[in-house]
Amino acid sequence: MYRLSDLVIECTRRCNMQCDHCLRGDSENIDMDLKYVDKLFEKIDQINFMALSGGEPSIVPDILIGILELAKKHHVEIDSFYIATNGKLISDEFIRSLFEWHIFCNNDDGVNKVEISQDYMHKEDYNIGEENIRKLMCFRFVRIRDDNENYNGGQELIHEGRAAWNYAATRHIKPSTITVDDDDGIIEDTLYFDCYGNIHSNCDLSYDTMDESTFCIGNIMDDGFDFEKAIETYNNKLKEAKTCPV
Repeated sequence: MYRLSDLVIECTRRCNMQCDHCLRGDSENIDMDLKYVDKLFEKIDQINFMALSGGEPSIVPDILIGILELAKKHHVEIDSFYIATNGKLISDEFIRSLFEWHIFCNNDDGVNKVEISQDYMHKEDYNIGEENIRKLMCFRFVRIRDDNENYNGGQELIHEGRAAWNYAATRHIKPSTITVDDDDGIIEDTLYFDCYGNIHSNCDLSYDTMDESTFCIGNIMDDGFDFEKAIETYNNKLKEAKTCPV
């Protein structure tokens, strides 16, 4: 069994906005198949920090709850969670999922766990309404990301997806090796788990880049998948190709 320092789970690739700066690119009509999460949670027993991502996670509260139920089934301890939402569709089911996640996680130190994207990059044709704000702000772990967030005219965006198409984004992502602490079995780098069951070594990737498999460590459904072996193979591939930072 392994411990993960940081895990991002792609709950859906659907979205109810089309932001010019989205690093994922064009949305896709696919949701996470929970059989992949079930298989993943068989192999880990603790996650320090987990982000529930998309797409737009608020449109799939059933997936959010499904992931939580699988964590309970496999007795996976999760210290804290994070969700970013555009806030356009805040259903009662989504609110209940946030409550259930907050109750489940071990970390109760008041760290922001949910962010509402209301900065200037999301403002075009964008009005989430007072009712949605009121619903979300009933939780003390919700934060509004407002116009004080600085994207430096788009230049600080990651050069992926629509951000690369529409802005002078300068932050390019390069593959780097993954660290496994042999003493306690913790995987120390952020892993991204996509809707197809693939595990990537970086969470800031467009769908097109994910398809190229440069950052892919493996698929959770591969026969005999083992984290340590898959990471060792991935690290060796990067070293042989001399594509990872020194």
